[in-house]
Amino acid sequence: MNDTPATSNSRALVPTRQQLAFSRVYTEDRAQRQAGTLILAILLVGVLAWGLTAPIADPVVFATVVTLEEERQAFTHPHGGIVSERLPGHGDMVERGQVVLRLDSAGIEAQREQVRRERRDTLALQSRLLSTQQQGELSAADAETHQRRSALLAEKTAGLERQLGAQARLKALYETERKALAGLPTADGEQQHRLRDAERRVTEQEALLAELDARLATARLEQLAAESEERQRQQAERQLARAALEGAQQKLQLLERRQQALDEAMQATVVRAPAAGRVDFPPTLEAGRAIAPGEVVFSIRPGNADLVASAGMPPLAARRVVAGQQASIRLPGATAGDRVRLRGQVSDVSLSADGTSSWITVRIPAQMQRPSLHNPDTVPGRYPAEIVVDNENRALIQRLLDAL
Repeated sequence: MNDTPATSNSRALVPTRQQLAFSRVYTEDRAQRQAGTLILAILLVGVLAWGLTAPIADPVVFATVVTLEEERQAFTHPHGGIVSERLPGHGDMVERGQVVLRLDSAGIEAQREQVRRERRDTLALQSRLLSTQQQGELSAADAETHQRRSALLAEKTAGLERQLGAQARLKALYETERKALAGLPTADGEQQHRLRDAERRVTEQEALLAELDARLATARLEQLAAESEERQRQQAERQLARAALEGAQQKLQLLERRQQALDEAMQATVVRAPAAGRVDFPPTLEAGRAIAPGEVVFSIRPGNADLVASAGMPPLAARRVVAGQQASIRLPGATAGDRVRLRGQVSDVSLSADGTSSWITVRIPAQMQRPSLHNPDTVPGRYPAEIVVDNENRALIQRLLDAL
């Protein structure tokens, strides 16, 4: 009876056929994975070893001259003037809107004050002219003179009319007397004398009436002429007032434009930097110097600069160089054995029209490389250098090392 459990346990420890098959498959799969991993590791190590130890062709080297292409923004002064103060020094860094120059503003301020004074006087004159034009009234002296003259002419005309009426009545009496004497029968000499005397008085009265008529007509003409002259004078005064008003308005417009120009000139006496960067002044720009309108007073270097080197190469060498390939500009150092190497890329490779020569250009951002330069603040416009173009293997290794 004790053999039964032992037999059962021994059966449980023996793997079944199914378990043996699964174990065999798992072992084979694991061995394959390990073998694959080992193969990949061997290949990677081999590639690295080959890349590090395999003979590498020499890089392509071209003798050239490096130039510094730097963006500059020149600032010209629109009005000119006398420099009173130059705040930053030559080559100093400035911020956008920072005051760079101050010009003398005393003369401009005096002109502005004169223009303001003339403008106030012209505005007062315009106000008086507008008031006179709206009221349509003459001055007190002109009105009094016109009234006095009109009254005198009217009185003269009325007096002549009264005299003419009295003399006409007197003539009628003389005419009646003459007719009465003429109707009497012929009498003595005294009657004849009275008749002749009556006729004489009638004749004299007719002459006096004719003279009074002429004087009255002349007086009436004088009165009409005076009224017409007064109307013409008033019309001329109105025309003069309109012309004076138009002249005042035109002068105001000129003064406003002049004041606006002087305000702009006053603002221009404080010169601010249009952009941030390093400021450069002309060598002769100092306090007290006169600058002409449109003259360049300073320039700003925002810092966007490139070191550019170009060189010609034979067509065989051109086959080993493509745009975007790793390259560097090698500058002479302080000593013969010391060299500064600035890394970048080939920006352009061009072939001549006949295919006999090529041209290579390497461009490197200067603001990233300036700390490596021997004298970064005095990089000349042209500097002897060399272009070094790495081959593909070297470029691959360099990219891997840079990534690590």
